[in-house]
Amino acid sequence: MRMNKNLFSILAICAALITVSFSSVKSGHETQDHYSIDELPPSWKSNNSLINAIDFILPNTVPELERSISCVNCEAPYTVSLLIDSPIILNQKVEDLSGKKRAGGFNYECVTTFAFKSSLAVYDYNRKGIAKVQVTSDTEHEFTVKKKFNLYSKDGAQKLTTEQFMAQNPSEVGPSQDDMIKFAEKRMYRLKDEISKLIKRH
Repeated sequence: MRMNKNLFSILAICAALITVSFSSVKSGHETQDHYSIDELPPSWKSNNSLINAIDFILPNTVPELERSISCVNCEAPYTVSLLIDSPIILNQKVEDLSGKKRAGGFNYECVTTFAFKSSLAVYDYNRKGIAKVQVTSDTEHEFTVKKKFNLYSKDGAQKLTTEQFMAQNPSEVGPSQDDMIKFAEKRMYRLKDEISKLIKRH
């Protein structure tokens, strides 16, 4: 009888140790750190599907952010921001819309093909750069924007030539900062898919 009690005690202790050990491993695996996304564009922070994509991309590409999730209005060891270089204009055509139904009250339309480099930059608490995850490449990805504009004043007089207007107003005829942010956003979903495929292959 005494042996049975001793055996029961030993088994109970072993079971407890196994439970504690398993719980420690599990809780360690589920422990998540955070990184701040306060510096990302406002439109991104309110887009849950985009933030989910970023929460997949960064932990799978930046070792320091492994098992981390994003947060806003928070103190976190790392911060993420979007870096965008100046656009590289590859081709630009201006069409005279005078007399065309699709003119919509505009005189001209400029079609611009361009490329630009953008990346998610990760900084530590001291603002030291930790990593960059490229989103768009200025050598691999091309984008197009179409913008209509006028050159005439209310009295019908032409103020500038098309060349002068384009030189003075590049964002009104070509890619603006907002345009590039939107293209980078679309590219983010493709990047998530590409990383997911690489993970599955390996």
